[in-house]
Amino acid sequence: MTDEGRGWASDEMMSWAASHNIQHMISPGEAHTRLSLVERRHQVLRKSLEVYMDDMKLSSVNGLKEALAYTLPQINSTPSVAGYSPSQWVIGYQPGFPGDLLAEGLNPCHLDGSISFEQQLEKRSAAKQALVKADADRRLRRALLRRYAGTNVVLEPGQTCFYWRDARHGDLVKIRWLGPAKVILREDYYSGKPSLSWISHGTQATSSMCPSPCSI
Repeated sequence: MTDEGRGWASDEMMSWAASHNIQHMISPGEAHTRLSLVERRHQVLRKSLEVYMDDMKLSSVNGLKEALAYTLPQINSTPSVAGYSPSQWVIGYQPGFPGDLLAEGLNPCHLDGSISFEQQLEKRSAAKQALVKADADRRLRRALLRRYAGTNVVLEPGQTCFYWRDARHGDLVKIRWLGPAKVILREDYYSGKPSLSWISHGTQATSSMCPSPCSI
């Protein structure tokens, strides 16, 4: 699944997908709920590749191919989709990696201490660490970028506040805060929780669900 970019919707891309028996789905740009899932997944993959190549001191095209070869299996074997790994969702079971110390097909030739086997385990371990670092980086960034508003302060009549309105401007400044205004009346539920505030701004009186307090 891709967006409507020219590169993804080109004839060369469609021909390549058809030659590899890949179903290419083009999602409209307005379908953010569909594209966001793919973009978040690719964000972790790209960060994992960057961390792996930086840890293993790789910078060439062959280094990128090596990073993909070791990072993708780790992502596909990680239980990240409703408690299951992508491999389990697709093929119904968790495939094992040849040569793992806990694998069923482990034999004495895997334990002979050869340099090639040791290097292979080192690369797999680096790929696992890169995936953990990339996932932690994504979670921290989402936490830092999330706008925390805190607990809504109950405003009393006479207090000043700002209120949120859809202004008639361009898309980039369409939604904005207006004010300062003054609270003139507050409606509450039967439980005592505020439901609506009536505010005055200039010569106009309007209502707002959750105005933000200010000090002037």
